[in-house]
Amino acid sequence: MAPGHPDLGGGEGAQAAATLFEGLRETGGVHPVLLSSIGRSWPALFKPGAHITAFDARPHQYLFLSHDIDPLWHRNREPLLVEAYAEFLRLTAPGVVHFFDFATFGIELLSLTRRILPSCRIVVSFQDALAICAADGSLVRRVDGTACNGASPVRCHHCIPERTPEDMFLRARWMMAHLAAADVFIVPSAVLRGEYGRFGLPAERLVQLGTAGPPEAMASTYLALYRAPA
Repeated sequence: MAPGHPDLGGGEGAQAAATLFEGLRETGGVHPVLLSSIGRSWPALFKPGAHITAFDARPHQYLFLSHDIDPLWHRNREPLLVEAYAEFLRLTAPGVVHFFDFATFGIELLSLTRRILPSCRIVVSFQDALAICAADGSLVRRVDGTACNGASPVRCHHCIPERTPEDMFLRARWMMAHLAAADVFIVPSAVLRGEYGRFGLPAERLVQLGTAGPPEAMASTYLALYRAPA
């Protein structure tokens, strides 16, 4: 599950997901599906009543038409799109669901995936600290530009004063409740691994792994992760 598609202007996460998809497609016994989220910057691809569509007649590539995500809670506010995703899971029945992003899909889709496919392996890649930090995941304090040395309800309220400390407390609990559905979390650096460990994610589920490389190498690396004992 990719935050965009390289052919539609997607960033690093989209490129990593697409490269992995290409590598897995050339691997025997593996049948990958690529679901890429896109927003309203591509209005011609949004059709009335459509929620998940095939992408340009490309085999096993689909678009998730995302356009109403709550910016604080990262909750998908389109119930018909969420229903379409649930049906997509039932139809494709994957053994592994890898979120290269949650912000453009909705964090609650992790829990929904677990409910629909209780035995599947759920993997989440973090590109930043967005689950921890409501200030764009930067872990930089907006009040003075210094590095944040630890999220807390009051400190987060300082950066986003229109939200109360209680909002920030509930946001953290909301994120953790849905992240608990995942089996593995991939981070690109030791620093981010430490931040998510302090946030409360189990250290044994945090894996430091790069997201760049040729398709064959990425497929080999990630398949080993997908197949590792839970």
